[in-house]
Parts: sequence; C-alpha cells; structure tokens
Amino acid sequence: MDLFLILLFLHALGAIIAFGPGFASMVVGPMVAKEPQYANFYARTQIATARAIITPVSISMAVTGVALIV
Repeated sequence: MDLFLILLFLHALGAIIAFGPGFASMVVGPMVAKEPQYANFYARTQIATARAIITPVSISMAVTGVALIV
C-alpha cells in the first residue's frame, strides 16, 4: 500500500478519535445543567479525556498532516 494512503488513513482516524468525544458534550452538557450535582464529575472527565486522548492524538494528527504535505 502507498505511504500516502496510510498517512491519510491515520490522519482521518486521528481526527475521528481526537474530536469525537467533544461532540458528546452537546448531549451531556444539557443533562448536567439539569442536575448540577454532577457538574464537577463531568468537568473532571472532560479534563481527563483532553489529557489522555485529545492532546496526544491531535499532536499525531499534526505529524501525519506534515508528512502528507511532504
């Protein structure tokens, strides 16, 4: 398989993995607004998700994006 296709696949997969959890906040956010006692837990899960998933995968997307350009 061509290296370009592999990098393109990894780049697209990274976009789905990195930014997919952010769309869950559109569903969970209004639920937390109705029950504010869970707001602290929700905020902590968002921070943990950002540190564990979003940031590393976003960096890998930058690397694969530059590799695609080169």
